[in-house]
Amino acid sequence: MRSILFYSSFITLAFLLSSCGGGGSSADSNNLSRVVVSETSVVGANVMPIVVDSGPAGGNNNAVNVPFVTVTICAPGTTICQTVDHIILDTGSTGLRFISSVLNQSLLNALPQRKINGVNLNECLNFVNSSIWGSVRTADIQLAQESQINSLAVQIIGDPAYPNIPTSCTNTQDTVATFGGNGILGVSVTQEDCGIGCTFTQNLGISSNIYYTCSTNTNCINRQGIPLLSQIQNPVTQMTVDNNGVLIKLPNIPKSGASGVNGYLVLGIKSQSNNQLTGTRYPLDANGNFNFSYTNRSNQTSVYTGFLDSGSNAILFTDAITQCNGNSAGFYCPTPALNLSGTVNGKTLPFEIDSANSLFATGNTAFNNLAGVGIGNISNDFDFGLSFFYGKDIFVGFDVPINLGPFVSF
Repeated sequence: MRSILFYSSFITLAFLLSSCGGGGSSADSNNLSRVVVSETSVVGANVMPIVVDSGPAGGNNNAVNVPFVTVTICAPGTTICQTVDHIILDTGSTGLRFISSVLNQSLLNALPQRKINGVNLNECLNFVNSSIWGSVRTADIQLAQESQINSLAVQIIGDPAYPNIPTSCTNTQDTVATFGGNGILGVSVTQEDCGIGCTFTQNLGISSNIYYTCSTNTNCINRQGIPLLSQIQNPVTQMTVDNNGVLIKLPNIPKSGASGVNGYLVLGIKSQSNNQLTGTRYPLDANGNFNFSYTNRSNQTSVYTGFLDSGSNAILFTDAITQCNGNSAGFYCPTPALNLSGTVNGKTLPFEIDSANSLFATGNTAFNNLAGVGIGNISNDFDFGLSFFYGKDIFVGFDVPINLGPFVSF
């Protein structure tokens, strides 16, 4: 799930979270393969379980290929805490965000509002065809069994203190049902969700309609000049150890999918015995992208902007492949299945695409061969969503000096 931010130019394909629901409506008619697949056990204070299932309570319970983790949030310096499950794990965005309705009222009331020059700070995070709106607050955060992250800037999505959404923040998805999770943990390669582009006091064409200062709950004004430390940050980069990247471990699954998947998010790279770097290392640009050479069905070879994005539930790209109709529109439905590939730095990356209609008919929630159509301004991009992650150890090295990064490795 990539968010459109100026300096990082990330993109989120939020439409797939809702599109999955349509496919899931035909589930269980065939009941072809209903198994839960688990990764070999990984232990350590830096390990967070990942589940891929049908989604959180209060949602529409038809999520497909959405990885979830559990995070503990506390009011700063207090024991007013809550453990929140079904937080979407996203390598394509930056920052920790919670849907307000899942937080206890006592906790929400105790989270201090972030301010700029004494005025409350809010944010509109823009996706390709949707947004999320909410306040920027300060919280203490617990990831795995690591030391608590103190005074982290987080976003409260759909904060009831700010019911009047600016007209520039359009098509918001601020509930569990519309968003598809109880929140999102963004662990992309960048440390801040906007970066340098938001620090300028004037709009220089780099940023627009992201951060707002709100003098009252009805008077919110788009604001430039947001210091880096006031922006939403990747929480892993703020830990005292295991802070230079993450490892995502998901098991192999059958071609017909799995009804659920258990895997692991391991914090840090080369910092513990359980996160030693393996695979081929691919350097990324400052936006977390690599050049992906792909020959399309018309036998035309192009270089695409490629990126790994666990928050997108399919491999997303534009090609002349048969598309699905009806509730599965937006996904590919080739018959028979296609074995495709492209290259990065001369190394072949193979992937398979099967008919989304056939996959959804199994009633499963996890697929390694689901693909969809790139939309909007990602038509020249190649988004390797969660389908690509199964059966691999995928490392995401952050843009911090110790890494000489950013990079991915698998």
